[in-house]
Amino acid sequence: MIKIGTIKTHSSKELKNTFVSIGFECVDRDLINPEKCYDAIMECGIKYARCQTGWAKCEKE
Repeated sequence: MIKIGTIKTHSSKELKNTFVSIGFECVDRDLINPEKCYDAIMECGIKYARCQTGWAKCEKE
């Protein structure tokens, strides 16, 4: 991929409100580890996450 420019971002702490969110819909199925994303999300100004919860984490047997 060729870099064509940069975008000035604001951290989540700097923003009062934002319309940007991120989807963590696969957290309950262990498809992603959200802890690896926290720093990057904070740095790019995301304040909200959509989470899907289900029985996958509750009923292991």
